[in-house]
Amino acid sequence: MPINKNELTKEMIAKAMQCKTAEDLMALAKAEGAEITKAEAEAYLEELA
Repeated sequence: MPINKNELTKEMIAKAMQCKTAEDLMALAKAEGAEITKAEAEAYLEELA
């Protein structure tokens, strides 16, 4: 299930900001019940930077 940016909470964003790699972010998304690709994870990390 892709991530709906409108459903992201401040807590989820804070957790994502702690991720250092795309793999970390992919694991976090999976733990939250979402699946993202490595390319999507890298794009999200760029947005968060």
